[in-house]
Amino acid sequence: MPLPEEMTLHPSPKKWAFVFGVGILFCCGGVLLVIQQPGLMSWLVLAFFGLVAAVGLAMILSRRAHLTLHADRFEQSVLGRRFRYQWNEVSEFFVWKHQYNSLVCFDVAKDKSVLGRMNRGLSGASGSLSDTFGIDAEDLAELMNRFRDRSLMRSGDKPF
Repeated sequence: MPLPEEMTLHPSPKKWAFVFGVGILFCCGGVLLVIQQPGLMSWLVLAFFGLVAAVGLAMILSRRAHLTLHADRFEQSVLGRRFRYQWNEVSEFFVWKHQYNSLVCFDVAKDKSVLGRMNRGLSGASGSLSDTFGIDAEDLAELMNRFRDRSLMRSGDKPF
């Protein structure tokens, strides 16, 4: 199947509905905890799961979270933050599995930050996608690599 010149993917609403539901459920537990045992820890539990629910709701309602694959670059936007990388600035994409979670990871040539070094120590790469955007992580990594390979072939750039 030929690759389009541009493709935009959005996070799975089911996943974020689940996160929202779990946040609300634990918020209810936090309210009961505050009523029965008022104290700092009770309020922290309520605040944390309130934040989890708020992020879940924001991801459901906002269509601003996306991954757009262009011919020469990709762009990831999540919760108002946008990251752009040229295909020739990143390594091949691979899946890093940790317990029940899979992340699509990549290394960024110019990333010399402390966070980048820490990420490299954990996953072997300085960057990762924030979501799998409703696609299996292996399939997403393969799709990203196909876009990257096509871009490098067209431009004649050497792989990172």
